[in-house]
Amino acid sequence: MRPSAVPALPELWADGRFADALAQLDDAIAATPDDGALHAWRALTLVELRRLDAAAQSAARAEALAPGDRLVRLVCGDVALHRGDVTTVDRQVRWALAHDAEDADALVLAARARAAAGDWRGARAAAQLA
Repeated sequence: MRPSAVPALPELWADGRFADALAQLDDAIAATPDDGALHAWRALTLVELRRLDAAAQSAARAEALAPGDRLVRLVCGDVALHRGDVTTVDRQVRWALAHDAEDADALVLAARARAAAGDWRGARAAAQLA
């Protein structure tokens, strides 16, 4: 899920320059508004900037544009986890696992969600499957 429309994105992220990354993502989205991956990267960048409501809006747009994209769905789950929305995380994890029962990224997300909810037994079980 590396958007070629923003070639500097990996470097900006590595340098922690999330505001610059967001500006470049916004420019790329203005040029190609129907690119779900760009909206997913925007959501992740907004999480890093602690703008969780805006991140949720970008994640929802990404999912609407690319509902069958595994990485987009996991980004939506990750954003939901940062917002404390374990129900949405579970929905996204179930979707990913229905497509690949051994999806390690989905299992790790499930473990993180269970831990955030205080379900340590569930977190351990999900982590062991990953």
